[in-house]
Amino acid sequence: MSSSRYTALLSSALFVATLCLAADPVPQTLEELWADFPAVDKATPLDTEILKAWEEHDVTLRLVRFTIGTFKGEKLKLAGFYAFPKGKHKHDLPALVVCHGGGQKASIGGPKNWAMNGYAAFCPNNGAQPWGKSFEGVPNTDYGSFNPSIRKPDVRQGKGRLAPGPNTIDDVLIPRNEDMYLRMVGMRRALTFLQSQPEVDPEKLGFRGHSTGGV
Repeated sequence: MSSSRYTALLSSALFVATLCLAADPVPQTLEELWADFPAVDKATPLDTEILKAWEEHDVTLRLVRFTIGTFKGEKLKLAGFYAFPKGKHKHDLPALVVCHGGGQKASIGGPKNWAMNGYAAFCPNNGAQPWGKSFEGVPNTDYGSFNPSIRKPDVRQGKGRLAPGPNTIDDVLIPRNEDMYLRMVGMRRALTFLQSQPEVDPEKLGFRGHSTGGV
């Protein structure tokens, strides 16, 4: 399978979070993988938590956490930094997700710089890396039994990356078992989070990332 086709296949599996467990038929096309996405996304509350809030250089900054979905009965959470320009805004700010690379953690600098230039921006802490002393004790990304880190100890290679295992979403061979799947679920939900913010124009969303974050 070519890398471009493989990437397209993975990218199609963004958020069919409650579907296709062992007893269900395996989707055979990209369309089938996407089919229930709008309904599942709409029906899953974000339950957004503002864990910490402060202001710097005419920018409002927040450390937030929200639900990305429920998998095998576990509610999974994604945390990260959110920033937007101070002032009264009513659905007028363009917004984007700023995604870090593998093995890295969310940074304040990225969202802050975008906010200083008139954007709202969110940087996720995909791998649940420790926050550091400044945010010691603040809740982090929580994927429960499912570890989305590309540095996980039981890294699987080749076709084995799609095989079922004790920490996979599905119990059958399927792209959702690839280690990157939960990252993509989180990024799609990050866009949903931005759309839900009162200062953000939901029709003006973007995404930027590098390395693993660009997949």
